[in-house]
Amino acid sequence: MSLPLLREEMENVRAFRTAAAQVRTASIIDEGKDISIGTEVTPDGTIRQTHELLENEPFRSLAMSIRLVYMQGEGANYGRICNLIRRKAPDTVQNQIDILRQRYNSLINGKKFQFQLHGAFEGRTVSTREVFEAWLYGGAFHQEPEYQPIYQELLNFGPNFVFAVNAIALELAGCILDLDDVIADVVGEPRVPRIGGS
Repeated sequence: MSLPLLREEMENVRAFRTAAAQVRTASIIDEGKDISIGTEVTPDGTIRQTHELLENEPFRSLAMSIRLVYMQGEGANYGRICNLIRRKAPDTVQNQIDILRQRYNSLINGKKFQFQLHGAFEGRTVSTREVFEAWLYGGAFHQEPEYQPIYQELLNFGPNFVFAVNAIALELAGCILDLDDVIADVVGEPRVPRIGGS
């Protein structure tokens, strides 16, 4: 199948596919790294929370690629690419795009990762989107002043905040790779290899 794409549309598709390839080849994805949160009993009988988190530098590298698809102004933006492919594709592909867009939007707009803030933000609960954007724009890459106060407050949650950001990014990576499979099929190009070659 081959979609009738204009030059600018194809450039956006290329930008998305390039970002998806970067997501796939990021060491965290390539090596199938995972995260976990649990509890353990210390020798004195105290129960404490445990975290298995992603290493900071490889995670930042993965996040840089995800950011290309996440940011609103980018040609490779997830929603923009969904709209583009959906407009040009047959009904069966449109249904796939709708399912993938719903999954992405449910993650980012949902309540899976929330934190009840304290101090100057007492009584405020931040959503999944706010958690990810505070990390992305307030600490990891941009350090934008409007995101700094919430980012600083979220740092007080320590490994729980890091776990949430790791988990959001891993789920976004899955959404990106699944959409890239659909795009590869409709533009007649090979899919990026999945972990384990499947």
